[in-house]
Amino acid sequence: MENIPSFEDMPQYIVDLSAKVNQLTEDLGSLSSKLSEKPVEKEPEPFIGIDEACELLHLAKPTIYKMAQKGLIPHYKPTKELLFRRSELVRWVEDSQRFGKMSIEEMAKAMSAGNRRKAKRWD
Repeated sequence: MENIPSFEDMPQYIVDLSAKVNQLTEDLGSLSSKLSEKPVEKEPEPFIGIDEACELLHLAKPTIYKMAQKGLIPHYKPTKELLFRRSELVRWVEDSQRFGKMSIEEMAKAMSAGNRRKAKRWD
């Protein structure tokens, strides 16, 4: 049978348990920081050229060149050739999504935004 501590020994047992819990907390903290420090190395995504970007975006070459020159499209230009990453282009297209229908409140707000004075009441 286990050794049951007396009432007088309890404070010492609590101090020992507290020290062990603190040590375990520190060990877990250092272990989790070590795990988070290791970056997951994945193979870098290959670059695509202007022709593949044209097919992906359904745009003409001159349009893509103009957008790249204005900084509107994500691109890389290490030399004279434009390079793109497929995932960045897809994300760019998804981020530029527009919704065609406005709610009634949004339409009223947009219409009244240009007014300089309040409308007359026709009572």
